[in-house]
Amino acid sequence: MDELAKSIQEKYIDDLTSRYPLHRFFMLFIVAFFMSNYNIGNTNIYEIMSKTSVKEFFDFKDGFLSKVTIIQFLMALVIVCFLSVAYRKINAFFLLH
Repeated sequence: MDELAKSIQEKYIDDLTSRYPLHRFFMLFIVAFFMSNYNIGNTNIYEIMSKTSVKEFFDFKDGFLSKVTIIQFLMALVIVCFLSVAYRKINAFFLLH
């Protein structure tokens, strides 16, 4: 039974990572992170990164991920989709010329 659960879990992870590349998750996370801090009023990127600890970054209870709202997440998703499409179009334009 454990082997079946493990194989299903591996298949799910493989399917998820093949459809959605890791760099898109990273971009989504970074955009949401800076949007969250911008709403607080802090716009200095260096200051934001120097004050955020790794523990706070991955804390689901009181850290960054617990402060992100659904609107911020959806806006970050739209921004990442726009950046991906823009990157593909710019890349295709320069490859053709």
